[in-house]
Amino acid sequence: MATDDIRAAAPSERRPELDGLRAIAIALVLLGHFDLAPFGGGFAGVDIFFVLSGFLITVQCADAGDALPWRRIGGFYVRRFWRIAPAYLAVVAATAFIGVHIVLADDARRLETSAAASALFAANLFFNNDLGYFAPSAIYSPLLHLWSLGVEAQFYLIWPLVIRLVLSRTTAKRLAIIGAIGAVSFALSTVLSFTDAKTAFFSLPSRLWEFGAGGALALAPQFAARVAQWRRASHLAAAALVVLLVAPFLFDGDSVWPAPLAAIVVAPTAALIVFARSPGGVAYRLLSLAPLTWFGRISYSLYLVHWPLVTLATYSVFPAAAPALRLALLAASIAAGWALNAVVENPLRFGYRSLTLRRWAAVGAAAAITLGAASWLAVPAATATPTVAGETKNSAVACRPPLDWHGKLGDACLLGGGEALPVAALWGDSHAGQFDEGFDHAFAAKDETVAGFFRPSCPPLPGLRVSTNLFNAHRDCEKHNAQTLAFLVTSPSIKTVFLAARWAAYADARRFGRETGGRYYLVDDDHRFPSIATSRLLLRDRLIAVAQTLLAAGKTVVLIEPTPEMGFDAGRCVRLLDPAAAAERCVVPRAAVVERRSEANAAIAAAREAVPQLRLFDPLPRLCDETLCYAVRDGVALYSDFHHLSAAGADRLVPDLLRRAQAD
Repeated sequence: MATDDIRAAAPSERRPELDGLRAIAIALVLLGHFDLAPFGGGFAGVDIFFVLSGFLITVQCADAGDALPWRRIGGFYVRRFWRIAPAYLAVVAATAFIGVHIVLADDARRLETSAAASALFAANLFFNNDLGYFAPSAIYSPLLHLWSLGVEAQFYLIWPLVIRLVLSRTTAKRLAIIGAIGAVSFALSTVLSFTDAKTAFFSLPSRLWEFGAGGALALAPQFAARVAQWRRASHLAAAALVVLLVAPFLFDGDSVWPAPLAAIVVAPTAALIVFARSPGGVAYRLLSLAPLTWFGRISYSLYLVHWPLVTLATYSVFPAAAPALRLALLAASIAAGWALNAVVENPLRFGYRSLTLRRWAAVGAAAAITLGAASWLAVPAATATPTVAGETKNSAVACRPPLDWHGKLGDACLLGGGEALPVAALWGDSHAGQFDEGFDHAFAAKDETVAGFFRPSCPPLPGLRVSTNLFNAHRDCEKHNAQTLAFLVTSPSIKTVFLAARWAAYADARRFGRETGGRYYLVDDDHRFPSIATSRLLLRDRLIAVAQTLLAAGKTVVLIEPTPEMGFDAGRCVRLLDPAAAAERCVVPRAAVVERRSEANAAIAAAREAVPQLRLFDPLPRLCDETLCYAVRDGVALYSDFHHLSAAGADRLVPDLLRRAQAD
């Protein structure tokens, strides 16, 4: 966050309008995180903070004139530590200590690991390797928001060295160097945004251009001052403010981020830093309003406390927190942020040289370490509420032995019992994999084997690729399916092929309910541009093609229709609530499930009409009644997460599925 004194080129000059800009940034983040926003791009508030940080940190480093002595760099690091570390570490320790007594054991372990990474200002590196910002389970990570402070801290380490390098040069050369750094970062960010979205989102190299946009303004203060005096500067500032307020309506969790779209936020932020300086301008007057500047001054502490509060307070609320609760939590966050600012942030920020304060800071650090250690030891005690539980785990059967014909199908496995060649195959994405334990049990009882071919987000549709955007298609899926189909049609022992996938997601190209994340599109060489219409067309045509190919090879083909999706984390719901509450609250209306499946079922019906021998099996009647679909039935937990069956849930369906395969 832009955790700096609001100053202009001269360190003594206050810039209240920049406090107001910080208030807008924190408001966007809060409204997005508390699910109170009419827009989907609240996360863009962090990009505003990054631009402000670039400007303000550069101002602090560049006010030395034409040189930045090493001793001043050392002093900068000391000031940065006392500016951000006390409140930050207090929140990390408190969140870890409180959180492990609230969350489930597996989440508690993740919380403690993320707390350790956060304490080293490396939360962005941890979450880049753990889960994405838009992942469905992000709401269960109370320290996820500290990724941005990790990026900030890493920026603080390198930027003074960059400024020391450029200060002795002319203004033109300064801007050329910063511009080159920004251009390289922007290009890298753009490539990564399309090809490795998590790394693009969490890493400093892909964010450096945002900091650089603010930094460049601080390296040319005379030019910025002249530009600010333009006759139409106030009009430009007003226009930039409008763009900044409209921008969050243009984005959501499916947007390619940060580059190039974040430029729509970065550019008006930079423009406001330059053009909103005139006290007579509309933008200046609005941004300098007392309520906004107050929010801006507590924005750092407010940012620190809000996400742990909302995640921990709503951890066991399913399927979602009511608006009244979210509003109450927002008010509580503001109060907690103000208190943290008044009690910890400001006293140590402005008075860290005081011996008394340093003594208290040492006591606080010791307390934080103690709380952290105590919370780590408390993790084993953080267990689930006794429930129908224990059966919410995913199916996870080890390959027995690995199915590897000449090294071509190394990711396949054998399920069931016996030593003979497989008599059946289960092929698809994770919605096929969810049945592996049920197939293993059923075929072991018959002393027969079945071959499993599973790959996440890879439906059993040869010739297709799953794409999240125009530049990112999973070609390994295409290769996997081509090899699998070739093996199946040339394997006489395999008589029956079961096809399963998250058909509804491919037909809708979107998630369901409360689940967040990117879109799924189906593309091929003739349809490279991802769209919902193309996905539905290809789904229908390739279902027909794969069924015809397998039937022509003498196989019985059974297509498992879409598994009803819950739209919230049904596995956690069941584990956190007592059996009666879980049976009542861990449900989704059947009508919503039917609507979700409608386009996929239309494609499946068209395939069945074109290929009458294709057999269908529908899980819905086994998981739903006339009004609701359940995460718990007859005391058994049926789901492991938002849309995957648990091992127990799959076990319940497999006997009926196998009977469908044997029916005349």
